[in-house]
Amino acid sequence: MDLLVLLYEFQNPRLTKEVLSSIKSICLSNIRMTSLKCFILSSVLSCTSTSYHRKELDLSSCLLNDNMLRMLEPAFRHAHSLNLQFNNLGPDSCILLRDLLLDPKTCISSLQLCGNPLLDSGIRILLEALSENQSLTYLSLMHTGLGDSGALELSKMLQQHTGLQELNVAYNLISNKAALVLVDVCREHPSIHTVHLYLNPITDEGKQSLYGRGVPSKKGNNRQVKVLASVTEGSDISDNWQPILKVIRENASSWDRKLVKQQLEVFLQDLEWGRRRQKSFWKRLHFRKVQKTVQATLKNLETESSPKERPSKP
Repeated sequence: MDLLVLLYEFQNPRLTKEVLSSIKSICLSNIRMTSLKCFILSSVLSCTSTSYHRKELDLSSCLLNDNMLRMLEPAFRHAHSLNLQFNNLGPDSCILLRDLLLDPKTCISSLQLCGNPLLDSGIRILLEALSENQSLTYLSLMHTGLGDSGALELSKMLQQHTGLQELNVAYNLISNKAALVLVDVCREHPSIHTVHLYLNPITDEGKQSLYGRGVPSKKGNNRQVKVLASVTEGSDISDNWQPILKVIRENASSWDRKLVKQQLEVFLQDLEWGRRRQKSFWKRLHFRKVQKTVQATLKNLETESSPKERPSKP
């Protein structure tokens, strides 16, 4: 941020353009943004040419609100990856994001909105862009208040977007029926290969159905969709168990700890169920390893959430 402020104070568009041409990624994560900082960032980045593209613009955990997002809108247009996770963006922000994705000059391929209270109403607005936008390949709506109705609406709109490859709707309020419909649509989609659904209220029966839905259908469609609903896939360990636990460890402090603990306990149940069905000693050993990792994550969460003991007075 200091460099951006310095460039703004110079008031030299040519110099600013030359400096920014060598910077492909801008990371301002965890910097507390203000209206003034947003104005400076937008002003400086507006000096770049229309052909200038940034690999990433990271504004996660910056306490951005709807008004700040409007100020930053010009800075978003030349970013391939836009990270807006863990801010204070509500449903109104989705109007701007929808219009941004509908702009034919937009090159955003990755949009991360995890941890913003967009709710079903906001996500419905955002999804209106999917019918015309073709640049988006990764969309994260993790922990945004997406419910069953929003997931069903997402299922409908996905049929109009042919470029999406990965969809993250983990840690929402999606239950069995809506999750099954969503995975069915993703399986028939021409490019989606991964759907994140862990930390949703999906039953054991629902998870088994999801894994079955992810395999190629018998209707001539040989595409397989990886469904991440737990650290296991059926009776096997998920190849993505480590990334799933990493996401949980990194964000547990800001999430509903009771719900996260419940889900970790469900993971342990899934692992125990799968371990008992393994005949191979080495596979059972691998299950034990993953179980211990989940147990350690759960223990750390319980330790952090328990009140610290005060030292006794002499």
